Amino acid sequence: MALVGFDGIAIGKFTTPMLTTVAHPRDELGRRTIETVLDLIEGKRPARQDTILPVELVVRESCGATAPARAAIPKSRHRGGARA
Repeated sequence: MALVGFDGIAIGKFTTPMLTTVAHPRDELGRRTIETVLDLIEGKRPARQDTILPVELVVRESCGATAPARAAIPKSRHRGGARA
């Protein structure tokens, strides 16, 4: 069995086995969310918009990786992203 999380929290490297995760730009997601909420409070109707933000696959033991494979795969080597 393989396990992959989607949050990129640091505690994943301290679990046994270390948790493979998809890290995403939490700060950017939060900023965009707050902007939308403030617009709604001000009575503005936000335009429907799909935004794709970069993600990073951080390979650790929970997916069956061996020690040399436990490294972050650079953003430029994979496709995909997190939607905001």
